[in-house]
Amino acid sequence: MKLYEKIALGLVGVTFFIYFSGEWMPFQVVTWSLALSYLVAGFWLFNSDRENRKFVLPIIAGIAFGLAIFIIPFYLRLFEGVNEYEGIFSLFPISNAILCLYLVIYLIINRKTGKITRDVKTTFVRSVIILVISGFFVTTPKMYAPHRALLKIVHSNNYLLHNVLMFEYNEKSKKALKNDDYEKAIEYALKANKEGILWLELEDDETIDYAINCSHEDTLALYNIGKRLYPIGATYSLLTRVYERKADKEYENGQYEKALENYKESHKYRLVHEVVISKEMSEVNQRDWAIGKVQSLISLARCYKKLKQYDMMDSLYLKATQSFEVIMEYRNKGLEIPFNNLAYALSEMEDYYSSTYFYIVTSEILLQDTVSKKNREFLADVYNRTAENYYQLDKIQETLHYLQQAERFLDNKKSTYYCYNLYFKGLVAHKLNEYQNADSILKNCLQCYENNSRPQSIANTNKVLAQTNITLAKYDDAREYANKGLAFIEKNHGKNSYEYANFLKDIAAINKITGDYSTAYQQYKQIIEVYTRFNGNSSELAVILSDFAHLEIILSNSESAKRYSDKAMSIIISNGISLTSPSTTYFLNNTAYIEYCVGHSIQADTLYKQVISINNNYNLPFAPTLAVALNGLGLIETERKNYKKADSLFKQALTVHAKYLPHNHPLVANVYLNWGILQIKENKLSEAEEKINEAFKINKQFFASTHDVFADILVAQGDIAKKRGQNDVAKSKYQQALTIYKTHFPDNHWKIMEMGGKMR
Repeated sequence: MKLYEKIALGLVGVTFFIYFSGEWMPFQVVTWSLALSYLVAGFWLFNSDRENRKFVLPIIAGIAFGLAIFIIPFYLRLFEGVNEYEGIFSLFPISNAILCLYLVIYLIINRKTGKITRDVKTTFVRSVIILVISGFFVTTPKMYAPHRALLKIVHSNNYLLHNVLMFEYNEKSKKALKNDDYEKAIEYALKANKEGILWLELEDDETIDYAINCSHEDTLALYNIGKRLYPIGATYSLLTRVYERKADKEYENGQYEKALENYKESHKYRLVHEVVISKEMSEVNQRDWAIGKVQSLISLARCYKKLKQYDMMDSLYLKATQSFEVIMEYRNKGLEIPFNNLAYALSEMEDYYSSTYFYIVTSEILLQDTVSKKNREFLADVYNRTAENYYQLDKIQETLHYLQQAERFLDNKKSTYYCYNLYFKGLVAHKLNEYQNADSILKNCLQCYENNSRPQSIANTNKVLAQTNITLAKYDDAREYANKGLAFIEKNHGKNSYEYANFLKDIAAINKITGDYSTAYQQYKQIIEVYTRFNGNSSELAVILSDFAHLEIILSNSESAKRYSDKAMSIIISNGISLTSPSTTYFLNNTAYIEYCVGHSIQADTLYKQVISINNNYNLPFAPTLAVALNGLGLIETERKNYKKADSLFKQALTVHAKYLPHNHPLVANVYLNWGILQIKENKLSEAEEKINEAFKINKQFFASTHDVFADILVAQGDIAKKRGQNDVAKSKYQQALTIYKTHFPDNHWKIMEMGGKMR
C-alpha cells in the first residue's frame, strides 16, 4: 500500500469520527476523493513493480473500488424522505463483486503455478474488504439491527435519528408480542409511535384528536391528516394490534374491565390508522379495515355485555351490524382467520344467525384447499362451531348435519376437535331424549378430553353428564359428575364466581329431587345472589328463579313461589325471548305448576297447553316436557272433577314417558301416584291401590325411606283404607306420613296441617 493511499484512508477514518458530531461534509469529501483516486489512478496505486506493470487488473480494480466506495457516505446519511438515488447506488458494488469472484477463481486455478504476484494478492484483499463494507450497506436496510446500530452511533445528535429509533422500537414490540409479553409490546409500540411523531415534528395528542374527530365528510382535511401521518402509519397499526391482543387475553381470563380499557385504546388507534390508510385506500385496505372495525366494535360490545352496561352494548353492536353489508361481499382466500374470529365474537353476542353466516363463509374459503392438514383441522373446527350455533337456535337437524360435516375432516380421532364434536353429539342425543346414547357418547368425550389434558372441557363434560344422569335418575352418578366439575371450578374461579354458581345448580337440583330441601334451599339462594350480581337480567337467572319457585312450592311458601316465578317470567319477556321453542318448555312447565299450586288453574292450563303445542309444532311427540305437561293437565282436570278427562291425560303421560324412559323412573312413579289419587276420588279403590303400590315400588329404588314422596304415598294408602272403613289402618298410615313430613317441613306446612285434620 503506497503512502498516498495510507494517508487517504487515515483521513477517511478521522473524518468518520468527525461525522459523529454531525459534520457530514468532511467525511463525504474525503471518501469521494479516495473513490476518485481509485477511479483515475488505479494503474499507479495498484502496481508496486515499476518494471513489470500490469494494465488491465489495476485499472479495472480502480474503477470497481471507486464505484463501491462512492456510495458509502449516502448509506451512512439519514435523509428527510426517501433517498431517490438508492436504487441506482445499489448497483455500484456489482463490478467489485464480479472482480472479487474473478480473483477467487484466478487464485484457485493458479495457486501452484507461481503466477500469483503480490499485487494480485493485495488487490484481492482490498476487493474483499470493500465488498464486505459496501455489501453491508446495500443489503441491510436501515430498519435492520446492525445497520441501525451504526446509524445510531454516527447520528447521536441528529433529529432524524428518531426515524431509526422508531424502527427499532417497532421491532422490539413485535418480538415482545410474539412472546405474549403484552406489557413490553405496548411499551415499545408507544415508544415507536413517539419517536415517529418526534421525527415528523408533530404534536402527539393534537394529531390523534384530529384523526379521530375530523368529520369524515371533510375529505380534504382527512387527506391532509393522513398524508402527514402516513410515514408513521405502521406504528398506529401496531398499537391497534398490541392493545387488542392484550385485551383478548384479559377477556379470556374474565378481566372484563381491563379488557374494555385496552379494547378502547385499540379502537382509538384503529380510527387513526383508518385516516392514515385513507391516503391510499386500496380495495384490500378497505376490506381489511372494514372487517377490523366490525371486530373492534363487537369486542367492545362484548365487554359492555359482561359488565351489564346494556345501553352501551346495544349502541356499539348497532354500529357493528351497520357495517355487515360491506364485509359480507368478501370471500377471498386469506380472510378465513378474521372471519372465523368475527363469527366466534358474534356467537358470544348471541347473534347466532350472523355468526353462522360468517362461519359458512369461512368454510367456503377453506374448502378451496382440503388437502392441507391445517386447513382440514380448521374446517372441522368451523363446522363444529356452526353446529353449536344451530344447537343454540334449537335447529337439531342442522346441528347434526354440521357435526357430520366436521367429522369428514377429523383425521385425528384423538384431537380436541374430535372431543368437541363428541361433546355436541352428546348434547344433541340428550336433546332428542336419547339419554342412554347421550350418556355413552359423553363418557367417550370425557375420556377424550382427559387424554388431551383439557381441565375446563373436562369440567364442562362432567356437568352435562351430571344433567344426563339426573334425567336417567342415576342420582349418585350425577352427584359424582357434578362434584368433579365443581371441584375444578372452585379451584380455578372461586366460590363467588359465576362459573361456580353455574355448576352448583346441578347439585342443588339433585338435592331438591332427593329430598334434601334445606341444603338445596341454601344453594339456590347462593346461586341467585351470584347470578343477580353478575348478570341480573339473564335467561339463566330466570330458569334458576323458576326452579327456586318450585322448591318454595314444595316448602309451602306459596307467596314467595309466586313472586319468584313472576320475576322469572318478567326477565324472559324483557329479554325478548319467544316462548315458542322446545328450549323454553321446561320453564313453561315449571311456571304452569306454580300457577296450579297457587290456585290459578286457568293460567296453568294455558301454559301446559302451550307446551303441548310447541312439541306438536316441532314434531316431538315423545318429549319429556310433553309428558310433564300432560300430567299437569291431569292434575288440573282432577281438581275440576273432570275425572274421565284426567284419567285419559294420565294415561297419555305414561305412554309418552314409556317412549324415552325406563318403566322404573321417578317421573313415571309420579304419574302413577297422581293417577292413583284420581281413582281414589272415583272410588276405584283396587285400581288406585295398584297404581299407588307401583309408585311405591319404583320410588324405593331411588330414594331413602325418609323422602317425603313416601309420605305422599302413605297418605294415599291411608285414604284408601279410610274409604274401606279401615280407620285404624288409615290412622297408622297418616301417622307414618306425618313423621316423615316433620323431618322435612315446619309445623305450619300445609301437608302437616292436613294430616292433623285427617287424623281427627
